[in-house]
Amino acid sequence: MDKTPGRHAADRSDALLLELVRQLAAELRRQSGVAPVSLDSLLERDLGFDSLARVELLARIEQAFGVSLPEQALTTAETPRDLLRAVQGCTSAASAGRAGAAAGQTVGLSRPQRISTQVLPAALDEAQAAPDTTDNLVALLDWHVRAHPGRPHITVNEASLTSGEEQEEILSYAALQDGARSVAAGLRAHDVQPGQAVAIMLPTSLDYFFCFYGILLAGAIPVPIYPPLRASQIEEHLRRHARIL
Repeated sequence: MDKTPGRHAADRSDALLLELVRQLAAELRRQSGVAPVSLDSLLERDLGFDSLARVELLARIEQAFGVSLPEQALTTAETPRDLLRAVQGCTSAASAGRAGAAAGQTVGLSRPQRISTQVLPAALDEAQAAPDTTDNLVALLDWHVRAHPGRPHITVNEASLTSGEEQEEILSYAALQDGARSVAAGLRAHDVQPGQAVAIMLPTSLDYFFCFYGILLAGAIPVPIYPPLRASQIEEHLRRHARIL
C-alpha cells in the first residue's frame, strides 16, 4: 500500500469532501441515515442536489479547503469526484503561485481569479416615496408608472450567448408594466383563471420579471421553480418536479 505523504493528503481530501457531501445530503433529507455517498455519486440524480444545494455545497467546500472554486464548477460538476478535481486544481495553482513568488518569478494561472467587487447603488434622481396605501405589488407598480414611468427599476447583468461578455439590461417601471401586460394577456388567452398557480422556470432575467408581474396582473399566483443547470437535464428535472407542477 502506498504510504507516501502525497497519498495520505489525497486520502484526507477525499474523506473531507465526502463528509461535506454526506452532511449536506443528511440536512436536506432531514435525517441522519442517507444512501451511501461515493466519489462517483451523481449530485442531482442520486443525491437530489438542486441549484441551491450546489451553491451551499460549494460554499462549504471553499471554506473547508481554503480555496476559491471556478464558477463553472457550480454547473459542470456532476459528481463529488468532479468537485475534488476542481479543489485539487485550485490547490495546485495556489502552490505554483507560492513557489513562483518565492523564486521571484511571475506564474501564469490557468483560470481567472475571483476579485471581490463592491456593488454600488445606481445613480438616480430623487423621487417621491410611494404612499402607504399601496398594499400589493401590482398597485405599487401602477403608482410608479404614473409617477415616473421612465425611471430605472431593475438592472440585470446577463452573459451574452455569443461573446460570453456580461451585458447590462436596465428595465424601467413602464417597460416592466408593458411586458407584464403582454404576459397577462397571453395567460388569459390560455384560460388561466384568477387564483390559479402558474409555475415559472426561468433563470434570473428580464423575462423572469415580465412573467412574475404578468402572472400577478392576470390575478394568478406565481410559483418560481429553479431551472435545470443544463438544458440536457430538462426531462429529468421536470420528472422530479412533477408533484410541484
